[in-house]
Amino acid sequence: MKFLGRLSREEVEELSEIFDWLTSDPGLLYHELSKYTPKWSVVRRFTGKSYMSPGLLKKMSGVKVKLPKPNPKLFKLSFGEAIIKRRSIREFKDQALDLETLSTLLYYSAGLREYEWGYPMRMFPSAGALQPLELYLVVSNIRDLDNGIYHYEVHDHSLVLIKKGSFNWELCKYCLDQRHVLEAPVNICISIVYPRSASKYSWRAYRYVNMDLGHLGQNIYLVSTALGLGTCAIGAFEDDPINRLLGLDGYNEFIALVYPVGIPRK
Repeated sequence: MKFLGRLSREEVEELSEIFDWLTSDPGLLYHELSKYTPKWSVVRRFTGKSYMSPGLLKKMSGVKVKLPKPNPKLFKLSFGEAIIKRRSIREFKDQALDLETLSTLLYYSAGLREYEWGYPMRMFPSAGALQPLELYLVVSNIRDLDNGIYHYEVHDHSLVLIKKGSFNWELCKYCLDQRHVLEAPVNICISIVYPRSASKYSWRAYRYVNMDLGHLGQNIYLVSTALGLGTCAIGAFEDDPINRLLGLDGYNEFIALVYPVGIPRK
């Protein structure tokens, strides 16, 4: 009530309109709130929350697995052929992937090219080069790699073991029982570290992190296809259980997409 007492009559009317938008479609409300100049003066008056960036590449402690050198000779298709043949694949052979193939997939999809002015340049565009995306792997059938949950360490192209064991059944359940999650030898889980982008772009950041997500997702599709693999982006899942499975707090870092990857059955 003290807050309302500080508002003009026009601002109270604006809050009523904002509430109507909220009950109608929160997505459209966010789109309006994230404009550089929102239509409501009450929003412009109270925006400006500051975020601290946690750093641009996550480094985790634990058992480290150095990945083999990426091998472009493993590509079976040209770039043009990969674009034409790209499909969402939901049926996989019960067949292991080798570590060199996994290394090549990760590097050409999400790896680190170089640094420019102190910013990491990865294989996909990122708004402001702020790199809000992290990759976690739920591994169940990779030769010479224990089953478990791993974090992809972009800075040195390695994996760090977070949890050892088989978690495909659990991940499948949280992905609403989509069976290709269960069958895939590896599931690539992409998280968003929101403060990296919000530290510069504030409320508009959520637009940009999803653009980054689309760029990376297309890379995973095309690189998988060129390697003779298949994948399918999964956006239907229970967020909080997957966050807990991966050890994410669900606020500063949270799950965004899951990509099961394997050898297509057809």
